[in-house]
Amino acid sequence: MGTYKNPGGRPSKFKKRYITDLIEFFDIEPMRKEVMETTTNRDGSVSEKHKYIPNLLPTIVRFAKKINVDYVTVYRWAMDGDDELMAKKLANGEKLSEARLAQGALQREFCNAYKHAKAQQEDFLIQNGLAGASPSSAFIFTAKNITTLRDKVESTVTHKEERPLLDNLRTTKIDGEDVKVIESEE
Repeated sequence: MGTYKNPGGRPSKFKKRYITDLIEFFDIEPMRKEVMETTTNRDGSVSEKHKYIPNLLPTIVRFAKKINVDYVTVYRWAMDGDDELMAKKLANGEKLSEARLAQGALQREFCNAYKHAKAQQEDFLIQNGLAGASPSSAFIFTAKNITTLRDKVESTVTHKEERPLLDNLRTTKIDGEDVKVIESEE
């Protein structure tokens, strides 16, 4: 086996337990039930009035703070475990040591846990949003920015003859500069 040159830098703070810690951090109920009022009835029984209160949205930033690393580090650990990125490194002839491959396997597990955590986060947000636990505009803004939910507008630009618009471009000179213009067939 060839020698492996350490790329330098500080050793990673990554620990195997972060895989389960990440899933547990994101695996919380969207709301908690709290007693708002307790009443003792005439017959001696006790009745309670409850209110559902939204829990704090689990985020990568809060998880990173909990394990005392920067959120970019958590993101990098997840991306380092991405199979596609690892395949690209190997395809580009990058030599990886056995230790790096073993670390890659752990980070692949972390990458999968990260994807699971993001799915849990999305579900958490949707459940609270549908329950009306936050203003709808705040819910929509947050959902668009931290989940896979998007407003999708599809548009197709074609020429009147159903040819792609770029097929009708030609170059002309205006004030000595080449400018692309659309040819009209009228």
